[in-house]
Amino acid sequence: MSGEDKKLVSATLTDGKKNRKNHLARHVILSVLFLFAILFCSAIAAGLLADNFVTENILATSGLVLAIFLIIPFEKWLVYREVHSKHPVLPPVLLILAVFAVTFAMMAHQLGKSPSAIASRKNVNACGYTHDFTDYGSRDLEKLIQEKCSKSEGIPVARIDLRDYHEVFLLSGNEITTYEFAEQNKKYFYLGTRKLVYRAAYYPIDSYSWQETVFADASESCLSHGIRLFKNGDSDPAWGVTDFNPKKFIQIKGRYPDQVTKLETDDGSAIYLWIYNDLNNTAELKLEDVTVTNQ
Repeated sequence: MSGEDKKLVSATLTDGKKNRKNHLARHVILSVLFLFAILFCSAIAAGLLADNFVTENILATSGLVLAIFLIIPFEKWLVYREVHSKHPVLPPVLLILAVFAVTFAMMAHQLGKSPSAIASRKNVNACGYTHDFTDYGSRDLEKLIQEKCSKSEGIPVARIDLRDYHEVFLLSGNEITTYEFAEQNKKYFYLGTRKLVYRAAYYPIDSYSWQETVFADASESCLSHGIRLFKNGDSDPAWGVTDFNPKKFIQIKGRYPDQVTKLETDDGSAIYLWIYNDLNNTAELKLEDVTVTNQ
């Protein structure tokens, strides 16, 4: 074999290796994107279709199994297209984009039904809610509360226990943090936390009325509806904080608070935690539903 032939063979082998590496990289990228798209789509669909946590978990797990089974024929399809098509990448990419498009459409539908965040007025609210599809609940509420609240530096100051919902309130300085739990099918599920900061130094408060503040605090209470898979008829508590005793001065939908607890912040200021056990869908609450006579 001549020197030129050897060079030609070497170049051919090098090109072949490069092509195989490119094909492999392309297959890996497309397969990972396809797997992620199916998982993402199934998780969103589970939250959209389910009416309880167990059903959501089963649907999400089924989506995971489906994605694993689909990845094998998808990979075979990629190999087939590499051999028989002039445009091997275009249809797989379009398929992946279609799955993401369906997923984002479902997300938009869910967001359209979900309550939006409300400006916090005199108090600053923040929340974080999530449900892990591997969480199939606990039969022991007190153990679950201890597990989730054990790392908190706050002291327990109040609690809500309803037929399908439980909330624990902890005070630390001028912050109230609540841990929320839903009860479904005789099991308890952790939803997440909400934090309220009273008179935050970094937030302008003087321009807001107490009516606006009470409305904002009560409205923040519905932000866990999406995670809870909330339905009309479910327990729907609401709460907030004032610097005056709200027992006879605050009404929401013509009702006074069910619970009022006087608290003391680190600087010695007295604040009052007000709680409504059930406002029957706080997502539909309007400013005119709130009356504050101590302004």
